[in-house]
Amino acid sequence: MTIQNRLSLLFTFLTASILLVFAVIIYVTSEKNRENTFYRTLHKEALTKANLFFKAKIDTKTLQAIYTNNRSIINEVEVAIYDEHYKLLYHDDANIDVVKE
Repeated sequence: MTIQNRLSLLFTFLTASILLVFAVIIYVTSEKNRENTFYRTLHKEALTKANLFFKAKIDTKTLQAIYTNNRSIINEVEVAIYDEHYKLLYHDDANIDVVKE
């Protein structure tokens, strides 16, 4: 193998390695950012619904109507509110029989 071929292969390998490292760093950073954003939004939604349910004393039907109209923000989850004895007080799904957890 000539020196020119070795240098070409070495340059290709080093460039590909650097690009791969940067791609992995960007992917991991983006994944963490999306996860943090999701949990921050979920936490805000849970606090809002708990405040509406406990402090403002909004009834279940109104709270579910708010939830139905607000699905565009975070639609992958449903919020459930339990008391200190783990009795279900409220759930976003109006037709719920059992909550799977």
